[in-house]
Amino acid sequence: MNTRISGFSQRVTNTALRLSNAGSEFSGDLLPDLYSNSSIFDAGTFTNMGYTASVTQHLGEHVKVTAIYGSSDNLTPEVTTLTADTADDLRKILRSVRRGQVTLRASAVLPVTGTRVSGSYQFSDYNTLNPAQIYSTQPLSPVPGLNLSVRQRIPASFGLPWRVEATADIRNILAQGYLPITAADGRQLLVVQNPRSFRGGLAFIF
Repeated sequence: MNTRISGFSQRVTNTALRLSNAGSEFSGDLLPDLYSNSSIFDAGTFTNMGYTASVTQHLGEHVKVTAIYGSSDNLTPEVTTLTADTADDLRKILRSVRRGQVTLRASAVLPVTGTRVSGSYQFSDYNTLNPAQIYSTQPLSPVPGLNLSVRQRIPASFGLPWRVEATADIRNILAQGYLPITAADGRQLLVVQNPRSFRGGLAFIF
């Protein structure tokens, strides 16, 4: 059994949150998000302190399970309706609250095919947003929601000097942590920490 404990303190001057259905009034404070139908919103300065503790247990040669507990400062909207549709108004309603999170993770390597499968779920307050730690000494980074990852090694051919893996990564399968904000004109904005997404591809490992 392996045990790890770490603490952190960070001050981020341009906190990045995902924002969906934003209009031109937020221009200058948004960047396109290449992995979802949303944008990256500059939420301003955010100071975050916390700690994480994890325990990992190997179950035989091919399976291991990990439990992670963390406590940190999160962001949550004080109100759910904007009085004006500007980036500053959205930033003003975000306040810091202290929350804890419990993450369970399991991973396995199938003995015949060598397929690597891992899955995790985080129990948390999904009415808050927990910006990721920029620097962490933990080998595993807790990810909100229900997540699944599969990696399959493909046999090399033609004497190529690298190996190839097919990858599939499904994030936030249950679409948790979507916080609705009503704009002044009646539109519904969504502030999202970990959007539901599917990524797949080939990885060339030299």
